[in-house]
Amino acid sequence: MLQAVAIAVATLGGLWGADYVMRHLLIEEALQHESVYYWAKRQSGLDVPPPSTFNLDSFVVDLDDVGKLPASLAALKPGYYDMEDDDMRSVVHVSDFEGQRLYLGLNTDNLSRLSWYYGLVPLGSMLLVVYGSVWISFRFARRMVSPLAELARRVEQLDVRQPDSGLFDADVPGGADEETALLAGALQHLTRRLDEFAAREQAFTADVSHEMRSPLTSMRLTIDLLARRPDIDSATRSAVVRLERAARDLEELLTTFLMLAREDAPGQGDDTVSVNACVRDELARCAETIDPDVLELRLVAHGQLDLRSAPTVLRVVIGNLLRNACHYTEKGSVTVAIHATHLAIVDTGIGIPPDELPRVFERGHRARNAGAADGCGLGLAIVKRLVERMRWSLGARSAEGRGTVFELRFPPADVSFTPLPDGAHSISGPD
Repeated sequence: MLQAVAIAVATLGGLWGADYVMRHLLIEEALQHESVYYWAKRQSGLDVPPPSTFNLDSFVVDLDDVGKLPASLAALKPGYYDMEDDDMRSVVHVSDFEGQRLYLGLNTDNLSRLSWYYGLVPLGSMLLVVYGSVWISFRFARRMVSPLAELARRVEQLDVRQPDSGLFDADVPGGADEETALLAGALQHLTRRLDEFAAREQAFTADVSHEMRSPLTSMRLTIDLLARRPDIDSATRSAVVRLERAARDLEELLTTFLMLAREDAPGQGDDTVSVNACVRDELARCAETIDPDVLELRLVAHGQLDLRSAPTVLRVVIGNLLRNACHYTEKGSVTVAIHATHLAIVDTGIGIPPDELPRVFERGHRARNAGAADGCGLGLAIVKRLVERMRWSLGARSAEGRGTVFELRFPPADVSFTPLPDGAHSISGPD
């Protein structure tokens, strides 16, 4: 359509240009030649009448008698003029020679009609050919593209969790050619493979959930029986308590990994979790693995923060962030600050180089200044995926050699905050 409009505009412009050229070049030049020719004959002594044809009319008057002419002609000086009356339009050329004035009037109506007629007929024929070819091209292109558009629509309908290979049957409407049929067949083969992969993934997660929970449940029951025995000493009881926590951590991690393996989001859940209590529990776990003489754990609570969330996810996120902070802080402190809508984990560790900070959440990435510290670069990647699933936000800022700050922010609609009467409450070490 744009091509057709452009051609029409160009055609009309060409016709107008041709009419302009005829008016200002051909007609004026023709009148000029007629005038020069007439005065040349008169100068040679020939008594010739003014030129007169079907489209050209003329007359000669003495300059003394010009005032006797109609006012529209008497006021004309030598030159060219466009004249129009009720009957016709004309171009008038006025010239003077030896006391006489020659008026040449050329009827332009007939010439304009002829120029438009002889211009429109060939141009109209050309436009019909062009528009016909455009329409045929459009129909052909539409016939070629419509099967691809239909395939694109079916791709949009595809659910990768439950792919339906029947969406890409070979009978794609619109007269699909061989290449489009091959594409439809490839998409059909792809959806079959996706269907098989989804079935394997669902079977795997179901098998892992069933097979792993059974030994974990047995382990926790055995540990619980050991903890109830009155004849064990304090060192053994402390070890049993650590085993109980490790078994619980393993069960929570299993639940988290199974949740990450599924494409469906876990949702925020209906449980209301105390962020303060969760932070205290995770600080207590970290306290068992550090030397309190070189690393201090602190909690700064500006109030009581409650979050509508899945408890397991919150514990895994906070636990991973705390363990990461302790792991890369050889000496100093790790502080958890609880605010109205977020919590911040601040350490005085080795920090992260500025050019590597944007990659800190990438799977398998470790900063170049991590040195010989243990780790495989998975903890923060897992945390980032969980945070995105829960529609939270996690940011980091760091100064190399001075420490790192991780800020975990929650949606305001999912939190309730009760400020402390005396403002911030600082606790050195876990309760």
